[in-house]
Amino acid sequence: MREQEERKRLNIDRLNQIINMAEDEMVKLRKRYEAAVQERNDRGIHLIERNEEVCIFYEKVNIHDQLLREGAVNMQNQDENIRVLELETREIQRQIDLLRKQVPDKANIESSLVNSQIELATTQEHLYDLEKKLETPENKGRVRLLKGQDQTLTSWRRTVRNWRKDSLTRNRNFWKRS
Repeated sequence: MREQEERKRLNIDRLNQIINMAEDEMVKLRKRYEAAVQERNDRGIHLIERNEEVCIFYEKVNIHDQLLREGAVNMQNQDENIRVLELETREIQRQIDLLRKQVPDKANIESSLVNSQIELATTQEHLYDLEKKLETPENKGRVRLLKGQDQTLTSWRRTVRNWRKDSLTRNRNFWKRS
């Protein structure tokens, strides 16, 4: 963005220089014209002087024609620059629109965050209540004895081995799918 502004500023400076040069040239031409008129008035109207004046006017016409040609070329260049800048502007605007579409909706995210925070607070309160009930020794329902027998050390080892095998199989299947 700064680079474009810098280019525009440099382009404006260059155009201002061209305008100043053209104005200086116009002042010079105006002075030459006034000198020629003064000379014509001082010496009188002679046939030779008229020929010289005609030549001077032809030179001016040629200069003006050249200035017109150069101005037309400059205008074409400026029109091309404007066209390119308009295309770039449209492309940048298109990219901005695409990026805006990709950005998630802030209101929905904030709403989801608030709901999650409320749910977290509720869950924490419930957890705190359950912890208090569990820690209270007067609460007879806090402990529940399970019926049945404890497994032997061998059967525990077998169960743990089976769990490990099952876990490894699941991990391998997961990584194969992804």
